[in-house]
Amino acid sequence: MRHGFYVFALLLLAISGCGGAGAPEPAAGAQERTLSETRALMLISEVLSEQGITRGPLWVVPVGAGTELEVDIRLAQSPFGIEWMSPQDRVDVGEAVPGPTGDDRLRIVPGTGDAADSQVLILEHSTYDYVNEREHVQAGRAGARETEERLRRDVIDFVHYVQGQGGL
Repeated sequence: MRHGFYVFALLLLAISGCGGAGAPEPAAGAQERTLSETRALMLISEVLSEQGITRGPLWVVPVGAGTELEVDIRLAQSPFGIEWMSPQDRVDVGEAVPGPTGDDRLRIVPGTGDAADSQVLILEHSTYDYVNEREHVQAGRAGARETEERLRRDVIDFVHYVQGQGGL
């Protein structure tokens, strides 16, 4: 009788640890990676090409407190752009460009001064982490493919926003 209770208790613990609601806990032994800037910019360019949007010329946008942001991609000749915020970019701009929102909403930073009508989508590198180990992906962690798809969706959402603003 007592043996059956322990088996039942262990089974209950095992079941409660599998498939529960909420985000998966970080798995021990998972090596987190972040999309490289090169790969991210390639994916962003692919999405823009698929959407029929050309890249504009190099662009520097003042974002406040004497800080300028060298925007990675300008959408055509519009006042809209996309910046992949690498670790070095984050150091360079500091607090002039706010960090990630924490709730997966897109961060759009306005320009200042003569560029006040400019809007730049900030894609923070740290929000595009993934793991490669199959067991961790199967346990619910984002793999490379899922992370790349999320980046593509974020860019498409921004393009739809820009189109809604009459920017393209």
